Amino acid sequence: MEIKSKKEKAGTRILFSGNATIDSAAQTKEKLLAVLDKSRHVIIDISGLERVGIAFLQVLVAAEKSALAAGKSIQLDTARPSKVFTEAVAKSGFYHGRKKIVGDYSYPIISAYYTVVTQEGENG
Repeated sequence: MEIKSKKEKAGTRILFSGNATIDSAAQTKEKLLAVLDKSRHVIIDISGLERVGIAFLQVLVAAEKSALAAGKSIQLDTARPSKVFTEAVAKSGFYHGRKKIVGDYSYPIISAYYTVVTQEGENG
């Protein structure tokens, strides 16, 4: 997987491309935490992903929890949706309709993205 970052007016954008699987989970975690350490707001562009595994989703959720604990924000870019990411969310159980929960935990970074790109908020 290739991971690039660039500073923007709104914060730091991280661009992911290739395969976001268990093989790249450690690399993904390191990059997200490094960018979160230096930026108050992080935008994640997943439009270049070709495959998405559950490990990538788990790393995103963990990064969001770290960001919130540090008073920072992190979001997925909904302007450039990824079909493979949306399918991975649906298949993995990280999104359960309007409840937007798995077990007792809410995953806002994933549910906010999923709701926007599938327009479930309006149609569900």
